Amino acid sequence: MAKKIINSSYFTKIINNKSEVIFLLILIFCYLFSRFISINSLPIFTDEAMYLNWGRLIWNDPIHNLFISLTDGQQPFFIWVCSLAYGLGGAHYLLWGRIISVISGMATMLLLYKIGKKIWNKRVGLITAFLYLISPFALWYDRLAIKDTFLLFLAVLLLYCVLGKLSWFRTIGIGFIIGVALLTKSIAYFYVLALVITIIINNINNKTRKIKYIYYLITILFIGIGLSQVMRFSSNYDLISSKNQGFLLTPVQFLQNPFSQIKNNLYQLISWDLSYFGLGVLVLAFLGLVVSFKKNKQPTTILLSWSYLPIIVEVFLATIFFPRYTLMQAIALFLLAGLGLDYLYDICKKYKIYFWLSFVLFVYPNLILTGQILTNTTKAQLPAIERWQYIEGWPSGYGIKEVIDYLNNQSKEKAITVLVEDITLTPATFGLELRNATIKTAIHANQSEFPYENLDKNQENYLVIVNNDMVNNDWPLKLVLQSPRIGNKSWIKVYKITI
Repeated sequence: MAKKIINSSYFTKIINNKSEVIFLLILIFCYLFSRFISINSLPIFTDEAMYLNWGRLIWNDPIHNLFISLTDGQQPFFIWVCSLAYGLGGAHYLLWGRIISVISGMATMLLLYKIGKKIWNKRVGLITAFLYLISPFALWYDRLAIKDTFLLFLAVLLLYCVLGKLSWFRTIGIGFIIGVALLTKSIAYFYVLALVITIIINNINNKTRKIKYIYYLITILFIGIGLSQVMRFSSNYDLISSKNQGFLLTPVQFLQNPFSQIKNNLYQLISWDLSYFGLGVLVLAFLGLVVSFKKNKQPTTILLSWSYLPIIVEVFLATIFFPRYTLMQAIALFLLAGLGLDYLYDICKKYKIYFWLSFVLFVYPNLILTGQILTNTTKAQLPAIERWQYIEGWPSGYGIKEVIDYLNNQSKEKAITVLVEDITLTPATFGLELRNATIKTAIHANQSEFPYENLDKNQENYLVIVNNDMVNNDWPLKLVLQSPRIGNKSWIKVYKITI
């Protein structure tokens, strides 16, 4: 039996590829180290709080809350995963929520290696995985409990599966992955389009397989779209479309002025790419694009369709645009940059010192920003919109711990009532953290009247304000705590209601 194992082709293959295996193990170790070091140094921010609080509600009462995310027009699958993170994590729910993204990111890195190796060669695959490892864009989102890294993993997994020869078993698996993606976020409909394009390109010249692949495609769509219809069990299913309309131009608005968003969104996209990927990686990706087109246009077209179909639509239609919405670029950018570096290696074989100088020059900006994120997050040179969302603005969780500690201290001996704004951060985080407190969303934008009807006369009542413009001077309030965010540009304020 032992001889059979030793002589097996699989074991022999591992021995023959020992250097490759060692390199991958080093990549995995470095990945886990970089993602887990100080993973909770960034406080919970508004989207994480919302997802994990919904997860708490599902864990405590799955029958009534299974589709609770649809009340906000958001698909439920990632929230279901967050409910497991909350249930397993207990007091460490934020860490467990972020572990979802850590695992998703590691799977993405390894799948990019497999895709690079499959399309071009082993060296391209290893370089691509390394570029993902050191990328500040990947690092930032691999450490947050939000949907985007998980969605990128699903996209890369689908791409890897569809690049291979399809069988009925693989077709069913792809259908289920599509279903999970559609249950996670609406952008997954672009995965369906990219998948159709990939199957057509891979089989356009193979007449004998065309009919079979049509059946495969129909099966994939039937399973994927059919699985996503489980959301129709919720009466809030229609809110998904209205939620999407809040982020995109309507067809009427687009037809009236098709180019109204493109200037600002394209400028933002370019500036984010320069900040997160660096000019060096972008140049390498362009070099890889040229080399790839010369070698074989087919895989290049496939990669570009997976990465840029959703981004082109967002550039034209998005009214709310954040860098994480463009994370799909990682598929094409890292793979093409890996091919570009591989090409440089080949032309510098006789003078390897030039290759290594070029390598350092191209990846140095990535290493600088990655190092800043790991060692001093609040000082990292992130794009301005990222600093606002995660560090300085009202979605940021900086300052929330001091508020929670204060309110929990006030409620040690007697229950309290806490009024909050209809801004996600405070009601969601307080739901996760406050003890012996009733939380009421009572403050809305442009509200002039004080919400007296929400007060409890038998308890102490507090008002917590995240948006500093939402308090009128004539309201019966006494400021008892002012907790600043980084940069002292915004504060979380706690008022005791003096009635």
